[in-house]
Amino acid sequence: MKKKLLVLSVLFCISVFATTSASASENTTQEFTPYVYNDIFDEKFTSLSGEAKKVIYSEAVDIEDNGKEYLTDEEVLQIDFTELVVISEKLQEYANSGAYTDERLNQIAAKEIKNSKSNISVMDYEIPGFGKLNEKEIELAKKHPVEFTYYGTTAVLALEETSKYYGGSELTQGNGDAFRHTYWNAIMVPYFGGTKGPQHGYDRTRVWANAHEYTSSGIDKEMDLFNNEQGRFLGMTEYTNSFTQFSSRIRTMVKQGSLVRIVNGQLTATNGTTGK
Repeated sequence: MKKKLLVLSVLFCISVFATTSASASENTTQEFTPYVYNDIFDEKFTSLSGEAKKVIYSEAVDIEDNGKEYLTDEEVLQIDFTELVVISEKLQEYANSGAYTDERLNQIAAKEIKNSKSNISVMDYEIPGFGKLNEKEIELAKKHPVEFTYYGTTAVLALEETSKYYGGSELTQGNGDAFRHTYWNAIMVPYFGGTKGPQHGYDRTRVWANAHEYTSSGIDKEMDLFNNEQGRFLGMTEYTNSFTQFSSRIRTMVKQGSLVRIVNGQLTATNGTTGK
C-alpha cells in the first residue's frame, strides 16, 4: 500500500509539472513543448526508489491462473461492444444488490454473452486507436466475463464522450486521443471498483489497460501508458465523481497540458485544439 501511495503522489507531481510546462510554452513562439515521459523521472525525481519506478514502468498483465474459463475465444470475439453495454447494466444492478457472489455474477455474464445475438463482433467494432482485441484481452475476458462487459461498456462510453468534443486528426495521437485514454481509464475505476472500492477499481483497471497496450509499441505506447495512468489516478482519487465531472476535469487537463500527445514524432504537452 505504501508503494502505491508513493506512486500516486509522484503522479500528482507529474500532473503539476505538466501543467507548468504547458503554461510556460504559451509565452513563447514554440509550436509545442517536448514532453518526454522518461526524462521527467530521470530529471525531476532522481530520489525516487528503483522499486517505485518499476511500478510506474511495469506493463505486467496480472491474469490469475485459477484454471477457470467461462468463455471460449470464439464466444468472446462474437459479442458486439454495444451488446456488452446492455449486459453490464444488468450485472451492475446484481452486483450492487450484494446478493450475488463473484462466481455467480461471472456465470450470469458468460451466459448472457453466449446467448447474445450480435451482428457485429468486437473484432469489427471501430474505435479510433482501439484496434482489435489482442491475446491478453481475450484471455482476461475468458476468465473475467463480468469485467469484460465493463471493459467494453467503458470503451463505448469513452468513444461517445470523446466524439462530443474532439474530431479529425485529434482522435489519433492528438488531444482527442489523450482525452479518450484518460477518460476511459478514469471511468473504468468506479466500474471495476463498484462496492469494493477505489483501490480495487484502480488495480483491475490497470490490469485491463495494460492488456490493451500489450501489442502496442514505441512512442504511441508511451503516450497511452502515461495518459492511462493519469486517468486511473483521477478515477481513484475522485472516485465518487459523476462521469460528467470526469469529462469536464479531463478536458481542462488537456487544455492545461497535463496530458500528452504526439507532434512531429515527439511526446508533447496537450493543448486546447479540438479538431472540431
